[in-house]
Amino acid sequence: MCEAMIAPLRRKLVALAIVTTLFFLAVFRFTYQRLSVDDIRAFVGASPFEGHIASKLLGSSPTTTRDDVQPTPGTNGSSKMTSSATFTPHPGTQHKILVVARTKEENTDWVYERLHDWPKAVYTVDDPSAALHTGKNKGHEASVYLTYIVGNYDSLPDVVVFIHSHQKHKHGTKRDRIFEGIDYDNLESIKALNLDFVKRNGFTNLRCLNNPGCPAEIQPFRPDAERDPLRPQENAMAGAWTDLFQDDNVPRVLAAPCCAQFAVSGLQIRQRPKAEYERFLIWVFNTPLDDFTSGRVFEYLWHVIFGKDPI
Repeated sequence: MCEAMIAPLRRKLVALAIVTTLFFLAVFRFTYQRLSVDDIRAFVGASPFEGHIASKLLGSSPTTTRDDVQPTPGTNGSSKMTSSATFTPHPGTQHKILVVARTKEENTDWVYERLHDWPKAVYTVDDPSAALHTGKNKGHEASVYLTYIVGNYDSLPDVVVFIHSHQKHKHGTKRDRIFEGIDYDNLESIKALNLDFVKRNGFTNLRCLNNPGCPAEIQPFRPDAERDPLRPQENAMAGAWTDLFQDDNVPRVLAAPCCAQFAVSGLQIRQRPKAEYERFLIWVFNTPLDDFTSGRVFEYLWHVIFGKDPI
């Protein structure tokens, strides 16, 4: 009698285990599938908002519209926007834009309240419901910057300023006493930015101090005994360089002022074909390197990507 009662229960548990396993396999397949250039080109272009690959890659939503580019401040720093992940400028009026990388907990109200004359594209990396978001929360700000470029390659303004969410920050100053008391202010940097210089020069780092980052921050072939465990991007750079640029001629030294905030001209961005930026974005999403390391790799490659020498 007892066995007769247990047998149906055992069959139900086995069935439940099978269904649960299949469910998690399906979730894993959708979330972690590797993206290819063909995946991107199938959805980005004339109809960039169709299909789940476009949604995963560009963070777009087929239900959003492209009528307006100007967001308004939301509660606790969120942004209410009527534009989709691909940013469409108004013809004849837009020659510059701020591209901002943020998490949903970070406050970006200062961007809207203090920079009225700048169109804005604020991407949230960890909120798929945000009007502008990335396909994955991976690679720190790199996924935001590349998502914007890939989605807007054919309609770039004259100048694009790529920044983090914070107005004031202490990037690179916390451990160095000579910078004690210094607060970098993105608002003042943007207000002082000479757009004509950016267009002439192509690329301009928003950081005026060379330390950290120079004169020889990343040495991909540094002897093992001299490697710093707190600099994983250096250990990963040789392989990343080959993957990203499809070139084995890895520089002995890469150096630039930290910390991945800069201005670049639309013309300079288009010196590389769109396919290269697609490849860069695929690499960010597919690399086994973690979020921190993959982002730091790009931190010391942006100047190279936009036409400058490794040092």
